[in-house]
Parts: sequence; C-alpha cells; structure tokens
Amino acid sequence: MRVFRHLSEAPRGAYPVVAFGAFDGFHLGHRRLLSELCRRSGNAGLVVVDEREVPALRLSSRRRCLEECRTRGVAAALFVRAGDAEPAALIGSLGVRSVIAGAGEAVPTSLRSDGPLQEIPPVVVGGEPITAARLRAAVVVGDLEAAKTMLGAPYPVEGRVVHGFHRGSTIGVPTANLRVRGWQLPPDGVYAVTASTGGFVGSGVANLGTNPTFGGGVRSLETNIFDFDRDLYGARLAVGFVARLRGERKFENVDELVSQIRRDITDARLIHARHG
Repeated sequence: MRVFRHLSEAPRGAYPVVAFGAFDGFHLGHRRLLSELCRRSGNAGLVVVDEREVPALRLSSRRRCLEECRTRGVAAALFVRAGDAEPAALIGSLGVRSVIAGAGEAVPTSLRSDGPLQEIPPVVVGGEPITAARLRAAVVVGDLEAAKTMLGAPYPVEGRVVHGFHRGSTIGVPTANLRVRGWQLPPDGVYAVTASTGGFVGSGVANLGTNPTFGGGVRSLETNIFDFDRDLYGARLAVGFVARLRGERKFENVDELVSQIRRDITDARLIHARHG
C-alpha cells in the first residue's frame, strides 16, 4: 500500500474511488466503508484521512489506520492536514470519479455541495449508528462492552514500552509500561487486558493510573502479560481493555498491594477464560 503525506505525491487519475473521513477510532462503520471502497474500486481505492481537526485525545493511531487499510486491500492512503487544500478541490485535482463516506460522519460542506459524494449506510448497534463520538463516550465512562461491540475487539491503546521504576520486577510481577499521554482512556483502575506485540497475542492484567501507593506521579499503563518473559523495552505494544476489575487505590504498604495484585491476577485469568 502506498502512503502519501501530501497531495502533490498522489498521481492524478490513479485512484478512481476515494473513501473520505477522519477514521477516529476505526470502528465497524469504518471497516464497512473500506470494504465498500475495495468493492467499488477493484482494490484500486484511495483512503483520504482528514487530520485537519485532530482531537486532543485520540481513539486510535495513524499506524493502526494504515494497518487496517493494508489488511483490507486498500491501494493507497493520503493524509490531509491543516493548511491543505479544501477536500472538494483536493478530490478534483486527483481526477476522482466517486467519493464515499460514512453517513452521519463529519464531512466538509464543500465536499457535500461540490464533490461526487455518496454516503454509505452506518453500522447500527443497539438501535443507533456507530460513530466516533459514541465510541468516545463509551470509553470515557468505562463502558468497555459497548466499546468492544462498536470496534469488534477490545478498545486498544498502543505505544512503545518504556522504562518505569521497575517496581513490578522487585515484587515478582513484572510489567510493560506505556506512557498514555494523548490517548482517550477509560477511568483509572485495574483491568483485564489483551496484549499484542511482534506477532504475539496474549492476555494479562493492567493498572491504569498514577500509583498512589508509591506517592503518585505520571499517569501510565502498566501491564503484566501472563506467561510471557521477553524483554519488551522499546517494542510497540497494543493493550486492549477487556473488563474493569476495580478502581485504583492507595495501599498501606507493599505487602498489602502485592496481595491485592495476586487477587487481581486470579480475577483477570477467570475473565479471560470466560471471554475465550
């Protein structure tokens, strides 16, 4: 799949059908849109990702967007940023025959009035269309089941594993730590999670928060991956939120904390067994 960082890089006439959208969160509606793009274009479609108004807290990464596009056979992706041409002018300069977008998504007025726009019916869950706003609202309040239904998988947060204070190793529960600045997150607490990196897919338990037992600090996501002992420092890790076990709390001492972590691990394993 080709990736264009600027309009000037995209050849005119090469992509007759374009899918347009912000692709924030990459939910089931986005997947339907890409499937329709490939069907209409014969796998010669272009995804135009509108990044002109990027949310302060993102629901998914650009990397995930590209992976989803590659997986579904999209030919190319073009990222539109602040200061770039208006969408209708952009589409016109590419010689596009057809533009498709999800019904109900935020599509610029210029594209609606001047472009050859066709809206694809949304995916409906619980009587309501799936939208990025609806997904965001579910994540904010910690409604992980609703988020999973809209995504088709547990809500993921991803990034590179960084060095923390190595407290987990000293108490026999090593963790992979992610800095989570810039991500839309569920409420702080302890979660049963999935974990994937470099072809490995497993399960675990994670603490999201500031570690108040040790005086608090930077908000982070610390994941203990079950039955896994590889060094992950510097590796990219995706952590999917399956279920919330409890809220984050301050313990009187380390022994009390360790006892609770052991119970959390047991509870998380039971949840994973039920979820398969």
